Amino acid sequence: YCLSKGKLGFGFSGGLSPAMRVQETGNYIRTDGRGIESLSEIKSFRKFLINGRVSVDFYYRAGDRTKLVLRPQFKANLNSVIEDDYGVKQKYYSTGILFGVSYMLN
Repeated sequence: YCLSKGKLGFGFSGGLSPAMRVQETGNYIRTDGRGIESLSEIKSFRKFLINGRVSVDFYYRAGDRTKLVLRPQFKANLNSVIEDDYGVKQKYYSTGILFGVSYMLN
């Protein structure tokens, strides 16, 4: 959704995105708290995840087809990256600010 007045604009967006795990590296603390285990030892990682995203857009129309965009956003896993049988739930999230240039082709 987007509102604009003159050269300035404001909008917000959201959506869902699929994610597929292609590699795992690193370590996790063991569920019993005694040391660590390699991620490759844990066979309970989900291969498919669903992520959600919401953002607010601020933009400045620099020309007929060009906009400068500033977009603070929040993204998060909607389901745990680890299967329920492992006994631990792990959901990641990220926040950030995107800055870019948008150019309309048509």
